[in-house]
Amino acid sequence: MRQMNTLRQVLLVSALCAIGWSSRSAQAAPIEISTVAQLQLIGSGGGYPLDGDYVLVQDIDSSPTAAWNSGQGFAPIGSYAQPFTGTLDGGGHVVSELVINRPGAQFAGLFGAIGPAGSVSNLTLTSASLTAKPPCGILGGYVEGTLSRCFVSSSVVAGTDNNQNLEGWDSVGGLAGWLEGGAVDHCVFDGTVAGTFTNTTYNSGPWAGGLIGRNVGGVVQRCASHGTVTADGSSCQAGGLIGHYGWRNGTTEYGKVENSFTTANVEAKRAGTAGGLIAAAERFSVVRRCSASGNVKATMTCGGLFATSQGTVTDCYARGSVRSVYQAQVGGLAGTYENGAIANTYATGALTSDVPNAIFGGLIAYAPAWMTANGSFWDTTSSGISKSAGGTGKTTAEMQMSSTFGSAGWDMSGMDGDPAVWTIVNENASYPILVDAQSVGLTTRTVGAAAGPNAVVGVLAALLPGSGIEYSLVAGEGADHNNLFNIDGADLRVNDPSKMTPGDYSVRVQAAPVSPGGKGALKEVRPLEAESAVSVLIITIAKSPGPAAVTHDAWVVYH
Repeated sequence: MRQMNTLRQVLLVSALCAIGWSSRSAQAAPIEISTVAQLQLIGSGGGYPLDGDYVLVQDIDSSPTAAWNSGQGFAPIGSYAQPFTGTLDGGGHVVSELVINRPGAQFAGLFGAIGPAGSVSNLTLTSASLTAKPPCGILGGYVEGTLSRCFVSSSVVAGTDNNQNLEGWDSVGGLAGWLEGGAVDHCVFDGTVAGTFTNTTYNSGPWAGGLIGRNVGGVVQRCASHGTVTADGSSCQAGGLIGHYGWRNGTTEYGKVENSFTTANVEAKRAGTAGGLIAAAERFSVVRRCSASGNVKATMTCGGLFATSQGTVTDCYARGSVRSVYQAQVGGLAGTYENGAIANTYATGALTSDVPNAIFGGLIAYAPAWMTANGSFWDTTSSGISKSAGGTGKTTAEMQMSSTFGSAGWDMSGMDGDPAVWTIVNENASYPILVDAQSVGLTTRTVGAAAGPNAVVGVLAALLPGSGIEYSLVAGEGADHNNLFNIDGADLRVNDPSKMTPGDYSVRVQAAPVSPGGKGALKEVRPLEAESAVSVLIITIAKSPGPAAVTHDAWVVYH
């Protein structure tokens, strides 16, 4: 097995750093938004149609919305009947202190509903507050379109049904209340999600999730959630990332959740169930390369990753404690697992119950006798549990040895030239982590020749627990054009775009932890397991025929 001292990520950033011909030149330019009043105009007619293309050109202070509409605040853009079907590019800008206080309104958020053709990207919202009836979420109440590189931090979502039967729409999420066959990529919520459900006539649900309340056949990848998630109601379900994950009825759109994680603490009250990542995952669900490290508490069935699951789970782990307050199944990974397949998973959290008759499982509390959990383990020392309905129990010492997992077929070193899936940063001292966990993000902005010296290409973001983060350009492989760029705090800047011709540029960026109390960053990526670990990026700016709207993808390379 190859060893590595640092973990590296390659991001492709497609941009034009000089003026050039645009294939969209015959089309109308995006409508520029510079104030919250202009943002509110979207969908109101008068040159701000629901199918228009919009771009934020500066940060927006939305604090005045607290006094709008007799205290109801911002009116959500679009509705379930007339959703937003255009595009909004946040340009890397921040919308701060948005207030939506509409406890009697459904489909609430910055966007009430986003249709299949709608998309929102490169947008950050901070210190937002939302109170509404489900489905609701800070960015969108109901989403069928695409959310990409959207970050919500220090925000609060409070959804309540006001004792009304909402006909199955009872879903509250940090980012989106309901995702219907859409796509959420590289998005983060950090804050508080609280769903209060007093009606008792539900056919299913209700649901609360740190990122998404309910995912119906949607694709969620490279996402994260932080903070707390609480669901309070009869038969409620709470998940650190997603409350409920199912497929679209009458279709084969099963969706997937991959390369995502949560650190949120989760609680489900009043006969509720809770999962660290997802409360309930239905048949045909696919969850890959995900983790949950928050603590889980529920009245009924609960698990470190799922309360219940019937789908496929591969290369995942749960690290939080799990506690039930009533007679229930309590599992390190899942409370119950009744179908599907499990491979290459582990759990380490302490399992407890407030009553003596709970059913415990170090990995799974209940599963049919024919179910298997291939290559899966739980820590018998930290969990305090010696039995499970699947998997193999190991001591903490064994759980921190690469050989334990390598001998079970885990990809600890990379195969066929691909990156490894797992690594142990400190052999014999830490648990396995997913290699692609160690990414550093880039919240993009627009770059052009007219931008002037030191134009911001993007804002770097990473999370190291208990530490601030220091970014720097470093020598080594991929540092070919470091001299053309500089870093100021978390800003990656191009020295002089007017002197750069369209082409490929490569820089090498290091993200290293500093002492506690240092400058923090957006909680966009997974926590490193060791403070000495370092993430390195190689960023390529590739030529493009259009204006410099920055887009990018990412994968990990193993050196």
